[in-house]
Amino acid sequence: MALLTMQEQAARMTMEALIGLFRAARNVPEDKRDWVPMGAARSVNAQLAECVVSPEVQSKLINGEPEESIMEAYHANIERIQEISALPFDDMYEIARFSYEALGEIIRLVLDEDLEDRFQLPFNGGMDATRADLIFIPYWNLVYHTGQINYIQLLLGDTEMRV
Repeated sequence: MALLTMQEQAARMTMEALIGLFRAARNVPEDKRDWVPMGAARSVNAQLAECVVSPEVQSKLINGEPEESIMEAYHANIERIQEISALPFDDMYEIARFSYEALGEIIRLVLDEDLEDRFQLPFNGGMDATRADLIFIPYWNLVYHTGQINYIQLLLGDTEMRV
């Protein structure tokens, strides 16, 4: 069996994480998907919406686009989150699936010789990352939000362990 490239592994893990995110969200009762535990916490639907719109910014990061382009997409996404979070669950999933499949192709097209390229990202006061780091950010973000959704399930009294 042939070994996967780092790019193929990142793309595969990201799609698996997307499926896991929506599987976790599907286990939250539909009437509780807009529930917010408290304060600045976000609902299941708001977290799904953030993940749905994230590939645009993530693609720009991976492609090494200028900070202005990245931040423009980031701010546009913030405005889209509320609109997306109001969509039916299956519609959110279809938009996400399409976006992440396109993102997976961008990840797969990263050349091996470009994996060590370094970037200063415009987040958290400036983050230094290689392109290899960047191709795994979509996966990391999805796994993070899956954990948040699983925590909401626990707060709602659902203690069943699912994989």
